[in-house]
Amino acid sequence: MTEQGRTAARKSYWDYPYPHYREIQRDTPVHYDEHLSAWLVTSYSAVVDALHHPHLSSAWLDHRADLHGKDAANARYVRSVFSRWFVLVDAPEHPQLRKSVIHAFTRRAIADLTPFVERRAAELLAAAIAAGGPVDVMADLATPLSASVIAHLLGMGQDVAAELPRWGAVFAKYLANAARTDAANETAAAVREISAVVRDQLPDAPAGSLVYELTNPVSGEPASVDDLVSTISLLLYAGLESTSNLIGLGVLALAERPGLRAELAGASAETMAAAIEELLRYDTSVLQVPRVATADMTLGGQRIHRGDLVVVMLGAANHDERRFPDPDTFDLRRDVSRHVAFGYGVHFCVGAPLARAEAAAFFTVLLRTAPEFALTAQPRWSSRHSVRSLDALPVLLFPAHQGVVAQ
Repeated sequence: MTEQGRTAARKSYWDYPYPHYREIQRDTPVHYDEHLSAWLVTSYSAVVDALHHPHLSSAWLDHRADLHGKDAANARYVRSVFSRWFVLVDAPEHPQLRKSVIHAFTRRAIADLTPFVERRAAELLAAAIAAGGPVDVMADLATPLSASVIAHLLGMGQDVAAELPRWGAVFAKYLANAARTDAANETAAAVREISAVVRDQLPDAPAGSLVYELTNPVSGEPASVDDLVSTISLLLYAGLESTSNLIGLGVLALAERPGLRAELAGASAETMAAAIEELLRYDTSVLQVPRVATADMTLGGQRIHRGDLVVVMLGAANHDERRFPDPDTFDLRRDVSRHVAFGYGVHFCVGAPLARAEAAAFFTVLLRTAPEFALTAQPRWSSRHSVRSLDALPVLLFPAHQGVVAQ
């Protein structure tokens, strides 16, 4: 089946949302959705404009419905932690908070971290091979790898790494829909668990780890426990789920394209990097980011009023055929230098270098170890709105040896 045929065969929005986005783009690229009570921004040009518009703020937490009920204590506690996330604030707080962690994502820091990523990826693959039978890429490989990397970056033990996916999933569920009123208690409990872990492990944070560097700065005030809890919860939300899904989506793309898999097996670092950039565009993990209008403004020819919620749809922009011709085709040689999978402007994802390096390390190890892997069943998708998330992706690492015909 051709790539266009595979795309056409996908019926469900969750299987492949991008043709649905284009139907909106062609009609009204910026339009008001009555069901969501928000403006949807879907065209590439309007998304780029929105991401650096001076009247669109990232500080949208106060618009959550659960902050204003009679039982809002836990929601307000969660807000007190999440409101220190630099992705959810504007200048002048944004650059100050971002600066506190940016040293962990420099080119040198990522180069120092890469051997650990490769070693952990190899360990997870070896364990999966030893177990035999089908492997769930998400549960057995992608999520444990991302959790291990974040725990190592922070300077926490692998016992903590085992808890990170659960906490990250709680945060993702909480933030996926600002209209939710039923998730604050669970989210507050997760934040309190993280706070207890930080207090327990803080004295043993190894030199060079992010926790150590934040609490023993060369200059400035050391981070408090509350600051650390905020930073760790942000890394979980922004890093763990998005990166593990980048890996899962990449495995799915490779499984569907044997020719691409053969081309990348033993490929140069430059070719692998190009493949990851096209993957980020082709199947964007973070589909959308919210903003709130701080003044009356015009975007894409539409009049938006102060206080309106605006949903900036990164996945739609990356499949805008006016910017990326034939967008449903995975093209290793496409110019993707301006995709918006990591955002745009001052809020460009600080962890982008780590996500790229982690994906490159994983795919290099996977294609070296089990280049003939194949799907054994269709993937199972999550229905969270803000993240393109795989709940399960079953594969056989050595299908020919196990006498199984791949799906």
